[in-house]
Amino acid sequence: MQNGEIRDFPSFSHRGFMLDTGRKFIPYDTLVDIMLNMAYYKMNDLQLHLNDNYIFLKDHLAGKNLSQDEELDYVLKNAKTGFRVETDVVGENGEKLTSDEHYTKEEMQEIIKLAKALHINLVPEIDTPGHALSFVKVRPDLMYKGSLSDYRGKHNVERVAMLDLDNKYEETLAFVKSVYDKLLDGENAPLHGVSTVHIGTDEYYGSRESYRRYVNDMIQYIKGKGYTPRIWGSLSAKPGTTPVDWKDVEVDIWSIGWQRPADAIAQGAKIINITDIPTYSVPSGSNSQGSYGDYANYETQYNRWTPNDFSTGGGPRLEASNPNILGGGHAVWNDNIDLHETGLTSYDIFKRFFKSMQSTAERTWGSDRAAKTYAERVQPASVYAPQSNPDKTVAEEDLFKINPETVKDYLAKKVQKTEEGLNFEKDSTIEGLVGDAGPSHVLKLDVTVTGDGEQTFSTSGNNQLYLADKDGYLAYKFEQFHIQFNKKLEKNKRYQISVVTKPQVTEVYVDGEKVERIANPAYPRFAHNSLVLPLETIGGFKGILHSAELSNEPFVNPRLIPNDHFTVSATSQELPGTNAEGPVEKAFDNDPNTFWHSKWSGHQAPFTVAMNLKAAEKVNGLTYLPRPGGGNGVVTSYEVYAQKDGQMVKVASGTWENNAKEKTVNFEAIETDKIEFKVLAGAAGFGSAAEIQLLKPVSTNKVEEPVSPEKPVTPEKPCDSRKT
Repeated sequence: MQNGEIRDFPSFSHRGFMLDTGRKFIPYDTLVDIMLNMAYYKMNDLQLHLNDNYIFLKDHLAGKNLSQDEELDYVLKNAKTGFRVETDVVGENGEKLTSDEHYTKEEMQEIIKLAKALHINLVPEIDTPGHALSFVKVRPDLMYKGSLSDYRGKHNVERVAMLDLDNKYEETLAFVKSVYDKLLDGENAPLHGVSTVHIGTDEYYGSRESYRRYVNDMIQYIKGKGYTPRIWGSLSAKPGTTPVDWKDVEVDIWSIGWQRPADAIAQGAKIINITDIPTYSVPSGSNSQGSYGDYANYETQYNRWTPNDFSTGGGPRLEASNPNILGGGHAVWNDNIDLHETGLTSYDIFKRFFKSMQSTAERTWGSDRAAKTYAERVQPASVYAPQSNPDKTVAEEDLFKINPETVKDYLAKKVQKTEEGLNFEKDSTIEGLVGDAGPSHVLKLDVTVTGDGEQTFSTSGNNQLYLADKDGYLAYKFEQFHIQFNKKLEKNKRYQISVVTKPQVTEVYVDGEKVERIANPAYPRFAHNSLVLPLETIGGFKGILHSAELSNEPFVNPRLIPNDHFTVSATSQELPGTNAEGPVEKAFDNDPNTFWHSKWSGHQAPFTVAMNLKAAEKVNGLTYLPRPGGGNGVVTSYEVYAQKDGQMVKVASGTWENNAKEKTVNFEAIETDKIEFKVLAGAAGFGSAAEIQLLKPVSTNKVEEPVSPEKPVTPEKPCDSRKT
């Protein structure tokens, strides 16, 4: 046998990823999948941004006439914030520092142990003195009281997320240190065992000198505990005379305007290239790729970025051999929460992490044998790490059909087999099922509910699927979201229910009729809802389960009239438009990330979208899906016309709330060859639509013409980011 030697080593020691779990909590299991895949791709540094808050704070003031003090009080109480590590810190006002969704001490210790086993440096970040709403909620007396005048455009309510370094410096520093002490000191501390601690320090809009003093004091404090301090580089934007000792401090270079890399090196810092362009993803569900896009610009990152090259962000290209350049990484920032919440879950966040990670891994390893461009890359034979299943795929043999004949093959407890079906009491269960089933599955239920109150169909961990939630609606709870559908099942009535999951879309059908999601006023931009079906255990309801089936076969809305049955036109459309918006055809392409938009200037409502059927057929409704995340043109007033006996006859009209929820218009069935959707009013005076679909009556006595399944919308191929 021939002998040989393989040498494999990286160009840069730091190959990292930064995850914002402060704003949007990323559950433990998803963190495990992230770490397994990081290790598989030879990534070795995971920075967990463990606290933060909604950044568009002044949005909470829209439509309110409040004094400055009232504004501060309102935003302090209502803006979303997160602190994701278990502590016992409680303010005198009763506010807890730790959020309801958090990592327990035990979970944090398991995360740290797993990271070590995978040779990943787990770096916890507690961000102060800015991004500190969680701290200010506990200690409102430490809210920043100084001037914001040096920072153009900053609203007065920004101070609710800033600690006071001007008037109460010593108190503020002591409070922050006391939190770190609880997190780091002793073998039972939640962060015990880490070697690097990130102290945040970005985007603080108070006094520059007080800021510099604070940064230096926190660096010395962390060093004094024996840890390597890491910070967000900001001193270029905070010039002053107060000295800051950066020797051997790790500095994230995220913006050249905030921190020039050569200046940091000159002061003795070790730098990490995490320049926002192209490494930042701000997930929204729009499927865009670009600067602060839904996906980071991972193609540009591969083609033009290396840890020593800051030119993509307007900075210099430094010598790769400089020992003070540790390496680089990419980041996922969950800015879109609260009033900007679009509905993405950790399932979606993983997709954004993973797509950029492949570029980060190759560019930080630095092999001269790597493909020269992103387009020439060769994917590994197994894309995901062994023992990880981020897509929550279900093996063919684990799909199920449960009914009175097959129930013997499952672990059923207190389930009574009858002629009608399987009789469930509230404590009856069928256990040991697939666990989690990711999008692209369909759950079909034939069920009769006989009990009162809340009725849970299935559970997996903290996630649940409801036949009736506490308000009586069909619903599900997945991660931080409780999603309701506008249907209450009647007691003792048999129903056929289909829960259809797709990437970023979950649909519910009852007896063939699609049921609308109920909009939550707290989330006006909520447009996407990826559901991982919770199917570890069936049980928690009283009733009869006639059958339950988990399938991976495509599902087709039985009322849908295929788009190839008609042609479309519009009285106003932006031409040629962009990749994402403009022509009316984009409202009929089965892609919710593209949309029709009326002409950007010179046209006023009403705008009419016409659908001319190639042959007359019965039509009794349409669906309207607003543009992704809402915005200009979201329809708020409409009319629907159908052609009958050569004349256009109004068949429906109404008004809608300005949100991103899909709407359905039903009307009496009419045989027609033309439908017009007239936009009477839309947001900012425009008209727009991501998708418009024509509906027909559900067939009850004949086989309908087969309909091709909708084109799946997958986050695997993001489009270019374009904005209007």
